[in-house]
Amino acid sequence: MMNSGATILTFDFYKRYIRRQADEQELLLVGRICIAFLVIIPGWLAAITYTETEGDNFFLRMADQSSHLLPGILVAFLVGALWRGATATGGFLTILLSPFFSVFIEQTYNRLMVDPPGIAAWVQLTFGSELNFLHRVALTALFGTALILVVRLVTRRDEGSERYTWWAYRSDQAKEPPRPFWRSERPWAWLLCTLALWMMIYFA
Repeated sequence: MMNSGATILTFDFYKRYIRRQADEQELLLVGRICIAFLVIIPGWLAAITYTETEGDNFFLRMADQSSHLLPGILVAFLVGALWRGATATGGFLTILLSPFFSVFIEQTYNRLMVDPPGIAAWVQLTFGSELNFLHRVALTALFGTALILVVRLVTRRDEGSERYTWWAYRSDQAKEPPRPFWRSERPWAWLLCTLALWMMIYFA
């Protein structure tokens, strides 16, 4: 996800709006800086908010802080890859605004649950007095998806970029001659997914 986010920020923002003439070495440097930013900022937030007296797990705290940044990146990447109508502007705004929405929804929820009025009391019984970071990730992902859809209504499609989506890739691939089973990516993808699922169950 971080690599995808760095790619989007480098090509769809830096090269498009800041330095159109940037060469490959410069883009590589910008991409590395973006990844460093996406790694260092959550770690720094976790470090300054974590105290030993709270008894929380540091890695859970770090996941909590990084979850402010990653949902927007994930949504921009997945929607951009799977939907032809997605635009670079929508992806960029999703990455930019999702962290702010994530902080806003968490703070708003926690304040409302102090003295929940009416239906908010039922929400508190369902989701707790404080918003769990996994619930926040889901809400932020929905916000990012909705934002991409709204931006699509007011921006034009880039037909040149649509050939990089999943569906266009599959249609181009269908024109290729058939390959032996062992040279296809499909069985290896299934094998990796199966192994990942087995490890999740085994080590849970």
